[in-house]
Amino acid sequence: MTHTDLILAQARAHTNVAGVLPSNPLPTASTGLEHFDDVFDCSVARGLRQRLACHRVRFQAYCVDNHFEDPTEHADGFETDTYDEHAVHSVLTHRSTGNPIGTVRIVLPQGGGRRRLLPIETLVPSLGRGEAVPFPIETTCEVSRFAVVKSIRHHTPTQGPEADLSPEEWRTTLLCLPLALIRASIEMPAQEGMTHVVAVMEPALLRHLSRFGVHFNRLGGLVEHHGLRQPCWADITTLLSGVQAQRPDVWERPAASLRVPAHEPQSTR
Repeated sequence: MTHTDLILAQARAHTNVAGVLPSNPLPTASTGLEHFDDVFDCSVARGLRQRLACHRVRFQAYCVDNHFEDPTEHADGFETDTYDEHAVHSVLTHRSTGNPIGTVRIVLPQGGGRRRLLPIETLVPSLGRGEAVPFPIETTCEVSRFAVVKSIRHHTPTQGPEADLSPEEWRTTLLCLPLALIRASIEMPAQEGMTHVVAVMEPALLRHLSRFGVHFNRLGGLVEHHGLRQPCWADITTLLSGVQAQRPDVWERPAASLRVPAHEPQSTR
């Protein structure tokens, strides 16, 4: 049994998904998933060149496209912060042009041999006060700097596999871009020995991901962070069991081997 088979078997066996799955799952035909891996590549940024590509994408998305950050504070064209010191990054690349067009990172709870804060702890009061939470903080990482540059939406496919796609097929393929980053957001924690993930996401993104069977649990109410955002969390095994139950096609071709460490589903801090 491969690592991928193992985690999927764990997900199927995990039953803590009651009340989460929609009663009418979407059909799996013509979703864009069937073309996605031929057009885009998402991989962990292991080397310096890939990590710099992540920071360039972040500068474009956070400083130029959306004005979330001040570009004058990143005059070198690379958006960085202190959390990068204890983070792992993935880069999403458009195969036919070689251009990096998306990125996501996971911020780890440990770095340099000591406990490190997650960004969400500054936004959710219960975390900052050390109150009990429904996940073990020592094996919980945060998904953040989730970004896709706007220019890819206006790209006209003239080369590569996408040149043979219909306009509707290209549109649905682009709709899978957030899903690729979420897939990376689960693969990276599994490789780092994490069991749970937290995030602060736009409600619209959470709704979009739910169409693909990717469900997060709310953690308190909305907070202000580059607009209204929803703090949320997920047990990785539970999340994958939901995907397997509702949309097995989403994880048909994972980009890396997975193994989530065994754990108790309802651990607390």
